[in-house]
Amino acid sequence: MNYKGYTFKIILIKSPVDYTRHDQTDKEFIFLNKLYLEIMLQNQKKAFDDFYQSARHNGVLSDKTSLLVHLGAAMAAGCYPCMKYYMGQVDKEGVSDDEISAVESIVMAVSAGRIREQFSEVLTGKGTCEEEDNCED
Repeated sequence: MNYKGYTFKIILIKSPVDYTRHDQTDKEFIFLNKLYLEIMLQNQKKAFDDFYQSARHNGVLSDKTSLLVHLGAAMAAGCYPCMKYYMGQVDKEGVSDDEISAVESIVMAVSAGRIREQFSEVLTGKGTCEEEDNCED
């Protein structure tokens, strides 16, 4: 298929970007997202935009706290474009390097706990947190 001078094969994907590919360039990411947004039905795009805005600016968390939560979620999901986007907003929200490091540490700790728990299940057939006394924060 040709589109605005680009030739590409149509494949069925859940998302316009494969976030697990580290070699995907910013140019590819921008092109795929523009293509996705152009072919997405307008009511779907509006519904997603409304949902995102209601989550990002939810009226419960401050914009700074919401940004930190979004950054942590992007880190946990391994969404490189999301991390870049949110890191581009940290100055505007007054986020310090220490706050970013704290979020990163939390994401790493949760990920390490998940791996520990999964490996325990592999070794023993049950997780370490099945007995309440063995679970720690």
